[in-house]
Amino acid sequence: MGCVPEAGQLLVDVALPSQDVVSAVAGYRFVAQRGEVVPQPVKEADLQETYRRLLARLALRALDEAFSVTPARLVGTVRPQMGTSPQQTPPRGGSCARVWGAWW
Repeated sequence: MGCVPEAGQLLVDVALPSQDVVSAVAGYRFVAQRGEVVPQPVKEADLQETYRRLLARLALRALDEAFSVTPARLVGTVRPQMGTSPQQTPPRGGSCARVWGAWW
């Protein structure tokens, strides 16, 4: 994490895993004629959806970590709904960043 006070930004650098961490095997099937167990592949769309959800969870985890180390007194404004403009100046006492409409 890093802070750019002049720009009012908190920079969070997260190392994201490659898509290889998501299993490409949905299950296994026994083929009696050959006497072997054969892996059943995951559909490409399901593989991409699982990876997309993983990335979303990691992003939410990074935000949770950032908010958990920020004292509540430094948060000046949080947008109550999407589409509203965030506060344009940080609260008194300084701040580090504005993340999703909240000053840090």
